[in-house]
Amino acid sequence: MLKNKTCFIIGAGASLSLKLPSGKELLDKIWNSSHISFEFNNIDQRSTRDLEFANTIREAFLRDLISADSVNIFREFKSSLKGMPSIDDFIETRKDENITKYGKISIVHHIRASERKSDLYIKENETPIFTDNMRTSWLYSLWLLLIRGHDISTIDDIFKDSYFIVFNYDRCIEEYFSQALSATYNLKLDRVKKIISKMNIVHPYGVAGRDISETPQHMRSDFGQSLSADETIEQSNKILTYSEFVGSDIELKIQSFIENSDTAVILGFGFHDQNLRLMRTPSNNVKEIYGTAYGESEFSITQIKSALSELFPNSEPAILSKMTCEEMMSSHFRGLALYKL
Repeated sequence: MLKNKTCFIIGAGASLSLKLPSGKELLDKIWNSSHISFEFNNIDQRSTRDLEFANTIREAFLRDLISADSVNIFREFKSSLKGMPSIDDFIETRKDENITKYGKISIVHHIRASERKSDLYIKENETPIFTDNMRTSWLYSLWLLLIRGHDISTIDDIFKDSYFIVFNYDRCIEEYFSQALSATYNLKLDRVKKIISKMNIVHPYGVAGRDISETPQHMRSDFGQSLSADETIEQSNKILTYSEFVGSDIELKIQSFIENSDTAVILGFGFHDQNLRLMRTPSNNVKEIYGTAYGESEFSITQIKSALSELFPNSEPAILSKMTCEEMMSSHFRGLALYKL
């Protein structure tokens, strides 16, 4: 059980230990899959590296979702993509609707493929959630923190004092908690889904799949499941890159999460200006901040602390650690937990 109402601000670095790609890794995957060759509208399998992706792009061309005069757009990705730090930056720099569409299809394709390689992906007759590897995850520490003081009669309120702002396209957090609830408390599917639906969670840029409200009653999730070309294209319409407008209802939800919190926990977050601006509120009562600054220099940490002091003017100086998400959650467990003496 949490000591205070706590907002967890999650970036791409938090998913690395779950085998989801960093921004650079995602860019490299998209560059690699852009090695596509067509002969008379048919895929040349000899020189195409990712046949599933090439088939999806072919479908987008046939449906005129990507303009016919951009039929060799994948050549632009091969020649230019690695000049940018991320796929989002490439899309923002080019400001071309065909590049944007191709890029979003690429994002969905590779996030879903990474879900299938994640330790969270359930294969037939497997229950991977509490393997040795998964028990070293920061999500396991958070899970233990949230269930403290709860038994099966009160577990429906597990997320009452937590808020999640997740700047990732993946759904690792929802998937982890869904599996953990089912495995730990032996809950039926309908109760698991009811509890997960109570999570205060927002993905400002969308997710590469269905959210809990879109999943059929007989399914816990579609995490890691293969998508057809049509499904990949459909999902790509629902995600935004960081440069695109985030709807006012999403901004209001983000702001309400922060305004209702006393503590902020920042994990694997890049501290990009656009994302910091989304979290700016007229006023908030955040009193303490814990965060990871893995790989950052002392100078950068000073700059980040300055930005956070503007964002959270009532807080004590942020505790930013050059730790992984796993190390930080383990180290600060007692600072976040409620202890009843």
